[in-house]
Amino acid sequence: MKFFWTISILFSFSHLLLEAQDLSGIKDRKPVQFSGSTELRGIFYNASGIPNRRTPFTWMFSGSPTLSLYGWDIPFSFILSKDDRSFRQPFNQFGMSPTYKWLTLHGGYRNVSFSPYTLSGHTMLGGGVEANPGKWRLGFMYGRLNRATVIDTTRMALSPFSFSRTGWAAKVGYGTNRNFLDLHVLRAKDNPKTEPHNSALLAEEYRTLPAANTVVGYGARITLLKKIILEADGAVSLYTYGAPVKVVY
Repeated sequence: MKFFWTISILFSFSHLLLEAQDLSGIKDRKPVQFSGSTELRGIFYNASGIPNRRTPFTWMFSGSPTLSLYGWDIPFSFILSKDDRSFRQPFNQFGMSPTYKWLTLHGGYRNVSFSPYTLSGHTMLGGGVEANPGKWRLGFMYGRLNRATVIDTTRMALSPFSFSRTGWAAKVGYGTNRNFLDLHVLRAKDNPKTEPHNSALLAEEYRTLPAANTVVGYGARITLLKKIILEADGAVSLYTYGAPVKVVY
């Protein structure tokens, strides 16, 4: 009988959570504060009756610390892994989003959400900004959404393959958390030049074509009598997959 087993060992370390700094009393407070958590995970793997499809041991170290410097909140996130590159995409990641008053800057690997139907928490390698001066609600992100994958034709690993996909998203809105209207735009496109050089060796069912997508959406919230909240989100998508074009409402 063929079977395999995996044992995962999880170690978690947590740092003391500290409150955000108030600039009005900056002289009386510590200039540097630190909070967050880290995680170290070890994974043991063994298969019986079939060839091993992963390395016997791998590890992953991740964390989400936050550094506060004189009122600037600088959250970091990182993932370091020893995973076999032929098994899946390597995901060594690092990113930061420093915030000061109504301005937030994003850099590296970030998960930013503008709306459920445009940019919604997808991991992006790039940069951007969010600004909320007064009642304005502004945002812009640009970067890589997916990285290209290679094909192991002997095991058909990572097939269908993925193109490198880049995109940008923008948000313009006005209002408060109780009442607002936002408009969103997302444009994402595969780079056909990142197709694996050996893709012609794949069977037809494993082939894929580059795609592109343009999404325009809105989000709104109205609060009535302090207890009744009305919310609405909508979008229209122009999706191109190879030659045909699809419009999705």
